[in-house]
Amino acid sequence: GHQIEVIGLHLKAKPLHPGSCHQREGQAKVVQHLVRNALQSGNHVIVLGDLNDFDGALPDESLQLPRSSVLRMLKDADGDGEDDLWNVLELVPPIERYSNWYDKNRDRRFCFDDERSLLDHILISRSLRPFVEAVGIDHGHDPTIVSDHWPVWLRLNLSPGEATKWTGTSNHSPVAVSGGLPTSSIMFVLIGLIFLSVVFINVCRRPSLMRKDRLD
Repeated sequence: GHQIEVIGLHLKAKPLHPGSCHQREGQAKVVQHLVRNALQSGNHVIVLGDLNDFDGALPDESLQLPRSSVLRMLKDADGDGEDDLWNVLELVPPIERYSNWYDKNRDRRFCFDDERSLLDHILISRSLRPFVEAVGIDHGHDPTIVSDHWPVWLRLNLSPGEATKWTGTSNHSPVAVSGGLPTSSIMFVLIGLIFLSVVFINVCRRPSLMRKDRLD
């Protein structure tokens, strides 16, 4: 069988604020320790949720760049210069690569052209990569009415012998699915929404401590 450790995060907000960047890096430092322990135990790892930051190696539709090292720290958990976790949203076409509405002029009207960003991510250990079947972002709701985040999702097939042997060019490579969430043949689905995070890591004021809280 497969042992998977899932860490759901909602990190400090305000991606471009220097003080917030430092606090998020403190949070990421705590998560690095959790990821290292899980990998050293031989388990698969999934880190997902509202990370409130951009991935410099994975540009979103607006080409926004990170002001902190959060994504780099989370992906390279042991700091050896090589990624231990992979951002599955790499498989999503750039034009669909957005998960958050930023109402920058506070008019409560969604401007498609310049108010989209990618703050929600799903990072998986390299050991899970062969089992990825599909990845997507469900843009099916109005962000001005429901939530200002859209769910990001991942489908894994963990059946014996069903690894897709992902190479990036194989006919069996995983795909990004447009539209809503898949409704059939689902082996494993993860939703990266702010209100569906599994674990809330809060070290905004005391980075040396970790607290696990249930979100409302």
